Amino acid sequence: MKRKMFFVILWAAGGLVFLAVLTAVICNLYVSSIASPYVLTDHSSAPVCDAILVLGARVYASGQPSPSLSDRLDTAVDLYNAGKAPKILVSGDSTAAEYDETAGMLDYLLQRGIPRGDILVDQAGYSTYDSIYRTREQFGIRSVLIATQDFHIERSVYIARRLGLDAWGVPSPDRQAYWLYNRARESLARVKAVLETDILHRIPTA
Repeated sequence: MKRKMFFVILWAAGGLVFLAVLTAVICNLYVSSIASPYVLTDHSSAPVCDAILVLGARVYASGQPSPSLSDRLDTAVDLYNAGKAPKILVSGDSTAAEYDETAGMLDYLLQRGIPRGDILVDQAGYSTYDSIYRTREQFGIRSVLIATQDFHIERSVYIARRLGLDAWGVPSPDRQAYWLYNRARESLARVKAVLETDILHRIPTA
């Protein structure tokens, strides 16, 4: 009897794992199918939009953006200087006085000659979803170029498109040391994105 129960539990556990994997695969393919046509390989082909969105990432204690975030900001500067948008929106986590992503992003852009009046700051970008939702609802932006790394860009464009933005992804250089970890994490994040965007229609509280 115990042996039979063991196999029942084993089959049930295996079934749950299979369903979880299948769900992840379907969600990843779904996200890619919607976003991939709007991911640009050439910055010069980017359309003119209302703004360039730079999604937050790690900043050091000094306020200096990490290499990944610096690359996103450099992409935004290139697009701005090419006349692809009149504004740059930096969105990140600024919940603590000792950790402020947007302050570091703002300083970085100012040091590269972007006028302060052309930089919009969103301090409540606690997640990719929150940042993109607030891009439209809080800042009134309707068309946007999203500057982020390749592993992250399809999910960002997918969320933006599903939330009604005319969004295009412009990949930044990817110098991530943990490439495999980021890809694995992203595959799970896409499941969460589908849940938030297409099922729950989550409204950020901030």
